[in-house]
Amino acid sequence: MTAALLPRPAATLMLLRAGARGLETLMLQRTQNAAFLGGAYVFPGGALDPSDVAPRRVLGLTEAQANQRLGLASGGLGYYVAAVRECFEEAGVLLACDANGNPVLPARAEKLMAERASPFLELLERENLFIPAGALAYYGHWITQPGRSRRFDARFFVTLAPAGQEGAHDAVETVHHLWIEPRQALARGDRGEIELVHATRQTLADFARFAEPRAAFEYAMSLVEIPTNRACLAQGREGARIFRRGDAPYFEIHWSDPEESGQTSYDLVPGVAHMDDHDADAGECESFRVPSFLELFGTHGVEQARCFEHVPQSVIALLTGVLEYAGMIRTAAQIERHRPRRRPRRGIGERGLVRHRVLAGAREALHQLQ
Repeated sequence: MTAALLPRPAATLMLLRAGARGLETLMLQRTQNAAFLGGAYVFPGGALDPSDVAPRRVLGLTEAQANQRLGLASGGLGYYVAAVRECFEEAGVLLACDANGNPVLPARAEKLMAERASPFLELLERENLFIPAGALAYYGHWITQPGRSRRFDARFFVTLAPAGQEGAHDAVETVHHLWIEPRQALARGDRGEIELVHATRQTLADFARFAEPRAAFEYAMSLVEIPTNRACLAQGREGARIFRRGDAPYFEIHWSDPEESGQTSYDLVPGVAHMDDHDADAGECESFRVPSFLELFGTHGVEQARCFEHVPQSVIALLTGVLEYAGMIRTAAQIERHRPRRRPRRGIGERGLVRHRVLAGAREALHQLQ
């Protein structure tokens, strides 16, 4: 069995500004011969450099605060640094300020464009500039599925674009740039005019409902729990398939294939257990990463739950009780990311099949009520 390629830490930055018709964001087209996502339209971003993890030239956020926000033991601030650095190198937008927090002036940022290829932190030190990390909202966590030649463990950030900076692609890794409304980008993607990968499309869809950048940024800043979207690969009657958060088999596949071999089955096979026989009989599954009720209905569950404000609370309480009885949800306080204690076997038990059907039925019932 070939071990899955470990994802490289990466950061992406979504810039927001007010356009002629509403909210706009900056997108870059990657060169067609790029090793990863060639030709796709993306937000500025890339892998972390070793220099990014040195917590210097940063204002508004400490290393401890960054680690807590990103759920890391160390190195959290490096993601914020990488997001700003990649934005400058790839998109020509310099998100920097002086020691008092005053943003760099557009004319100065334009002059520094000639040094986009210079070591970023050295440039900041030379110009006595700082990274306003407190102005970045941590928004999303996306991990490339197994089987790709390159995989990234990317943290998505959102910020308001600095005034007066138009930006420009670097003509190396990126070949085109444009400021575009999220709805327009999605429409062009649907027509096949531009290529959008899943994480980009989901992010655009979430922000398409905002008309004003400040409201969109405040929404991103208000998010409390940022779930991990770790696409997974599995086998079945229809061949190899990729599953993402929101797909019914997603958590089952992660539980049964913690090494990400891509060889577990997505088919529901009664009588073939995913756990050892004792645990299956006892109904014990303490190591199963169980989603919270809100997580079942979108990437950012709290916000998605507002869609059900008109649904009678008695109905939601009933469905919640059913899911709790089936063992498929827990309260947010009980949810922790952890690996199985035992190596599971392929398939799913009869009890698991019932629980799977209950989950799918309850989700469908809520969406019908929406």
